[in-house]
Amino acid sequence: MQKYQPSNIIRISILIILISLLVSCTKGITKIEEEIPKLEKEIELNKTEIKSPVPIYRTKYMIIVKENSTFKQEAERFSTKKNAELLTYSKNFNELMSILRTKKPIYTAIFATPEELTPDFIDEIDLSLRDIDDDPYLDTAFGILTSRNLIEFKKYLDRLISYAPAEKMKIYAVAPKYTYTNLESDFNIDIKYHCLTNCGGTYCICTDDNRATLERIKGGFQNSNIVVMDVHGTPSAMTLDNGEELVGSINGLIAKKPTKEIVCYEGKGGGQVCGPKSEELPISVNTNLVIAESCTTGRINGLPNNIETEYGDYNTEGEINSSLVLSFLQSGVLNYIAATHVANTAILPEETIIEESFLQGTPIGVALKD
Repeated sequence: MQKYQPSNIIRISILIILISLLVSCTKGITKIEEEIPKLEKEIELNKTEIKSPVPIYRTKYMIIVKENSTFKQEAERFSTKKNAELLTYSKNFNELMSILRTKKPIYTAIFATPEELTPDFIDEIDLSLRDIDDDPYLDTAFGILTSRNLIEFKKYLDRLISYAPAEKMKIYAVAPKYTYTNLESDFNIDIKYHCLTNCGGTYCICTDDNRATLERIKGGFQNSNIVVMDVHGTPSAMTLDNGEELVGSINGLIAKKPTKEIVCYEGKGGGQVCGPKSEELPISVNTNLVIAESCTTGRINGLPNNIETEYGDYNTEGEINSSLVLSFLQSGVLNYIAATHVANTAILPEETIIEESFLQGTPIGVALKD
């Protein structure tokens, strides 16, 4: 077979193409070189137009209390200790929105009596503190400070003022073990579990060897600085297994255990109610934080005006004398996180859920802006 040799015409054509490309590139380079002085001049002009970022000035700590509140003097004492700015309002919390938008506090403590803390007022606080700017997230890390009465509130505030962080975090959880499986292995956090058959979540498998009895729970309260309670609850009680309960009372948190004796009493709606007599023992809670993953255990006083039964909420009223929130605080807890409503996420429309998180202790609404 004869070896292929390109013809002279093909050779000349290729040469012409190469020369054309070279000339084009040379022209392009020449054009860029001509444009460089113009670009440099534009850059120099634009330098004068660059503006420095405008810093956002924020108040670090703000205390809020109603003008005629019985807790106002304690709010003043706390603001002095924390070197915080004190704000008061006369009737409605939203009176403060203008100044909150100006001050943009990083931390906010709201002092309120139990009588003030209806579910609707707590909702108003939450929604108002999302309205400091235009996004839907909380714009300040906030907490509500309260107690059953002024005497208890002074004791509570003394504990808060003298608080110092623990050297090591220890968690006690009444919850299915799978819930926090990675805390110990990934973060070296000590965590101890006890389980319930009647737990607040799913897959509530439990044996007597690891059941959350009242005795075990009392030990967990004493030997940890964070407690998680994944149990069924109401504003006045957390339900455990075998008829045991943690209940609120005027004297603080009570451990309630059934005995074999049967007693009868008149029910709230009339008529006689009979059941096992309960042994009741007070509990002290030596922990900094209780996270109550329990329905409506955050209700202190009354009912919400709008009970969304279609989302699983129900009309169990909060009562000050039996409030779990107030009883936990009275028995030694520094912080208590719980729900004032029920929201069954299995039926709650996705578009109404705003998931929030904290980034290194900063609310996500703040973190996004910073």
